[in-house]
Amino acid sequence: MSTTIVWTRSQSDWSHDRKLLQPLTLASDVDILHLPLITFRPLTVELPSRSPGLCLVSSQKSVQILMANSQWVKHIKQHAWQFVTFGRKTEAALKAEGLAVQRLEAKNGLDFIEQLRVHFPAQDALYLCAQQPAVAIDKHLNQHGWQVERLALYQSVNNTGWNKGLLAKLGVSQRVFICFASPSACESFAEGLKLAGMTATQHWTFFSIGATTSSACRRLWPEARLIEASEPLMESIVDLIRQQI
Repeated sequence: MSTTIVWTRSQSDWSHDRKLLQPLTLASDVDILHLPLITFRPLTVELPSRSPGLCLVSSQKSVQILMANSQWVKHIKQHAWQFVTFGRKTEAALKAEGLAVQRLEAKNGLDFIEQLRVHFPAQDALYLCAQQPAVAIDKHLNQHGWQVERLALYQSVNNTGWNKGLLAKLGVSQRVFICFASPSACESFAEGLKLAGMTATQHWTFFSIGATTSSACRRLWPEARLIEASEPLMESIVDLIRQQI
């Protein structure tokens, strides 16, 4: 049975992701299509002059943008910022820069909020995130006595101008696996389908990186087959695909 895997992460992530996917291409009946649904645009911002009580980070993209600015990294080290996250790769990236970070055991943003309340008293904090984060961690914590300031580092922009070759592949493949790493990617894909006059079919399976993304999938395609990763890692999605092929 021919299988088309639609990988929807951004162009900036593709050099890493294609290495993860390469073993899947050894099967002659597997075709991988890269459809970057989101473009990330850094925003012009300034870091606070004082050190926040805690610096909360829930996405690798925030860390990538932060680390790309050497002046920011210097400022953070000078003021000894204390980072808290739940992603293993986010933790590793911060440690690689010699920054202080604590990782809490959580599967998604909502779980992260609960773990923050368990492990820390209500306090001042800074939340580094997208302009429109999937989970408004700052607002949730502020309802429980915290004083969290949001600092948006980047904007997510939908890519919906798909080429006709891709649309043809989606229409003729016997089995299509569509992989999402964020709710915004789900929204972008739904918008692109609508513009192309297409709808999800029974031979499509959606793969989700976590609960928040799964919720977006179920809202947009309530009848579709959906498989959720056990950990919020792209490697987990690849493992799930391998089991299905």
